[in-house]
Amino acid sequence: MAHNQGTAVPGTHYTAEELTGTTQAVRSYAASAPQAEKEKKYGQQEWGLFETNYQRNKGITTDDSLKEIEC
Repeated sequence: MAHNQGTAVPGTHYTAEELTGTTQAVRSYAASAPQAEKEKKYGQQEWGLFETNYQRNKGITTDDSLKEIEC
């Protein structure tokens, strides 16, 4: 779904451009992170880089979650 430039995405205070900028930054960082950082697990529940509870509950990847944000 395309949004008009400068118009907030429904349910947010952010424009599509702002959300896309954020998702691109996450993808860029994840792609260039050292392999050790990508494999490291964080916290008691052993979270991966940019992994969220939402992703675990839905059984989706970080990229799938970012695609949902961009819709």
